[in-house]
Amino acid sequence: MDYLPPVACVELSADRFYICLIDVNGAADLPRQLGGWTVERDDRELLQRLLSGRLVVKTTDDPMPEVDQAEVAGYFTVDDTVSKVEAEIAELKNRFTAVLESPERQGLGALTEPRWPDLASLTTRTPNPQSSREGQGRAAFTLGVTVKDLATGWGKLESIRLTAAYPLPRDPGLPKSHPRQFRYYLNDDSSPDARPLPVGDR
Repeated sequence: MDYLPPVACVELSADRFYICLIDVNGAADLPRQLGGWTVERDDRELLQRLLSGRLVVKTTDDPMPEVDQAEVAGYFTVDDTVSKVEAEIAELKNRFTAVLESPERQGLGALTEPRWPDLASLTTRTPNPQSSREGQGRAAFTLGVTVKDLATGWGKLESIRLTAAYPLPRDPGLPKSHPRQFRYYLNDDSSPDARPLPVGDR
């Protein structure tokens, strides 16, 4: 699979950066927090080490003049990313419904609808970028938990997409010991690889 760089959740105060790094790659149980740092705003060397090559999501819209914008991998917002994941969930639900209603499924038994990830609680935990002034890194940590849970939800969705299958009717010309053939009906491109979290650009 393609891998995303770690996500840096950044909270700014008058004299400090609070940074929480999150690894958003891997299966549903792998996204994890990599650590948290409190950095003085004039410590440009440490800021560069922590933010260079990272995806950055901020708890406020405050500018970061201490950081070379060209060195970060990109900026995004949680709401845009949630919207992209929700759109993918809707697409997979539509594929599931289409399979249920298709003539080829008639007489082949029922399909159980997958348990789709629930993203409803994510945006309620996300600091409002216009008003968040929590201080002491609390907003950065809260945002980090939200990003981690969003990546976990995406990992679960990708697991469903790659593994949801039903057995095809046996070919009467094959011996009974022949392995069953399956149709992976949610995986539109038949790719065996999980896709990275669809980060919404800012």
